[in-house]
Amino acid sequence: MQEHSASTTGRPLRYHGTKISSSRETKLWFAQFGYKTFTKPELVATFVAELVEKLWVPQTRSFMARQLRRRLHQSKIDDAEVTTHDIQVGHNALALWEETRQPFTMEALERLKEGLKCCGTRGFIDTLALRTRQDHMRDLVGGIGNKRKRGIHSSKDATWPDPLLQAMAVKFHEADHWAIALDVQFRASGIEWVPGSPGGRITSTAVVRLQSTKTAIPLLVPAGGSGTLLREVSEATIEHEKRIQRQAAERERPRINFGCKLPFITIPDLIVDGLAKSRKILASKSDRLFLGHYELAMTTLTTNLQHPLCQYMLMLILTVCSSTDTPQVLLKATEFSVSMAGKRKDPAQLALAMATRMLWFVFPRIFPWQTAPYSLSCGGSEMAKKLGRFAKRNVLSQARDEATI
Repeated sequence: MQEHSASTTGRPLRYHGTKISSSRETKLWFAQFGYKTFTKPELVATFVAELVEKLWVPQTRSFMARQLRRRLHQSKIDDAEVTTHDIQVGHNALALWEETRQPFTMEALERLKEGLKCCGTRGFIDTLALRTRQDHMRDLVGGIGNKRKRGIHSSKDATWPDPLLQAMAVKFHEADHWAIALDVQFRASGIEWVPGSPGGRITSTAVVRLQSTKTAIPLLVPAGGSGTLLREVSEATIEHEKRIQRQAAERERPRINFGCKLPFITIPDLIVDGLAKSRKILASKSDRLFLGHYELAMTTLTTNLQHPLCQYMLMLILTVCSSTDTPQVLLKATEFSVSMAGKRKDPAQLALAMATRMLWFVFPRIFPWQTAPYSLSCGGSEMAKKLGRFAKRNVLSQARDEATI
C-alpha cells in the first residue's frame, strides 16, 4: 500500500491497495488483448503464456527466495554449527537460482538444494511426491477461485490468480480447457516442480514434482482467411506450440526404475518384502501350508533366476507393480485396465502373488496340485482359492495339463 501526504492534515493518505492495483492492471491488460481473445484457442495460448512468464514465474520465484532468505536467519537448536560463512554461501546459491533462466526445472532445484546444504535445516527443501501435471492443473483451476484453496497455489501477495479468474469468468472455455492450456505453457516454460502445501498453504519447505502424462492437447485452429498475414502468423504460432510440446514430451519421457541392474542376479527387493510381510500375516498354524507354498515358489525362483522366462517375468512384475493404480485384465480383454475392486493393493504382496502364479506355468512340475499328507506346502488348488483371482478352473486345468506334458 502506498503512502502520500494529505495537503490539509499532513498525515499519510493510504490508497491503491494490492487488490485494487491488480484489478486495474488486469483491466488494462484485457483492454489491450480484447475480450474476444478468449474465443480463439491460439489467442488463449498467448494470454496464458504471458500470464505464466510475466506473473506466475517471477511471483513464485520471489516468494520462494523471500521465504528461504528469512529461514536462513532463523536460529534453530539443531543448526548450532551453522556459521555466518555458511549463511552467506546460502545467499549466494539463492542469488544464482534467481538469475537462472528457468528456475523451476529439477536441475535448477538440485543446484539450489546443494548450495543450501551447508545451512542445515534452515535451507532444507523436501520433495514431497510426484504428481501428474493434469491433476495439478485441474486442482489449480478448480481451487484458485476458492478463498480457502487459493493459498494452496499462491502466496497472499500474488496477483497472478486475478487475471486468470477474470479470463475464466468469460466462460468461452470449460475449466478442463484452461487446465490443458496451463499444462502446455508450464511445459514450455520448463516448470517441472511447484512449491508444496503440506499444511494447506504454499510453503518454501517442500516442493511437488510434476510428472508428465499423456494428456490431450487442444486442437489449435488457424485464424484468418487463406493467404492473409493473420493466417501466416497464426500457423507459425501453432507450429511453434507443437514443437514445444514435442520437445517437452521427449525431455520428460516416463521411465520405470526397477531399482536393480539387468539381468537380475538376485530376487528384487519388492518380492522379498512381500515374502517378509506374508510370513507375518500367515504366521498362524492354520496358514502354515500357504506360507510353505510361497517359500517353495521363492526357492524355485532363486534356483532358476537366470532362466530367460524368469528374467522376463520379473520385468513384467516390477512394471505392473509400479503402477499408481492396481491394474487388471478382464476376461476376454486384450489390454490392462484399472481395477475397480477398491483401494490399491500392496505392491510387495501383489508382486509375490504374481511371481507365484507365473511360476505355476513356467515350472508346473515343481508345484503339487493337491495337498498331500504331511506336506510342507498346500496344493495349487487350495493356493488358488487363497489368492482368489486365479480360482477359475480353466486357468488351473491349463497349468495341470502343462504339468503332465
